[in-house]
Amino acid sequence: MKNKRILLWALGMAVVLAISCASEDSACAYTDRGELLLDRGEYESAILDFTEAIRLNPNNTEAFLWRSRAHNRRGDFDLAIADLTQLIRIDPNNATAFNNRGVQHARRGDFDLAIADYSQAIRLGPDSATTFRSRGYAHFRRGDFDLAIADFTQAIRINPNHAVTFDLRGQAHFDRGDYDLAAADFEAALRIEPNWSGTRHDLERARQRMGQ
Repeated sequence: MKNKRILLWALGMAVVLAISCASEDSACAYTDRGELLLDRGEYESAILDFTEAIRLNPNNTEAFLWRSRAHNRRGDFDLAIADLTQLIRIDPNNATAFNNRGVQHARRGDFDLAIADYSQAIRLGPDSATTFRSRGYAHFRRGDFDLAIADFTQAIRINPNHAVTFDLRGQAHFDRGDYDLAAADFEAALRIEPNWSGTRHDLERARQRMGQ
């Protein structure tokens, strides 16, 4: 039964690859199969397929992007950064690549490098709430609360329904000692996600500081 399921999955994959790559070279087939393997959690096999796609087409930006994601999921942040750096050499106007490399730098604790990449991503794509939020968090981790709040505020202008951004801005206000503003942001986050116990606890802390 298990072998039958594997065979059916393989046949289905072959149909998908044939349809999506009918008019492209074999590098496309390896990239698409790698994406399917990545979705299944088979990271090493996915990386092998993306690597073969890059061998066949060294300018395959999609393969570099997907291989960086596979490295990220395996916790290999340096390898993910290397792939994104090569992607940027091929396509220096790729906002996603700069954003994703910023994420990898942040995960390694290199917040200055992360901020530089997020800033370039914002120059290329100024309407990404995610990138503003990520840069704001990097500023927050460096203790630059004013810059963090400015980025969180811009992220909220773009997407006013994201509870995490309100929660993060509330934490930045709290650490600056602006407890009333912190409470307002925690309340906003809870209106979107009313079951967040951690945010509710932060709200109570802010209210206690306001009463002192």
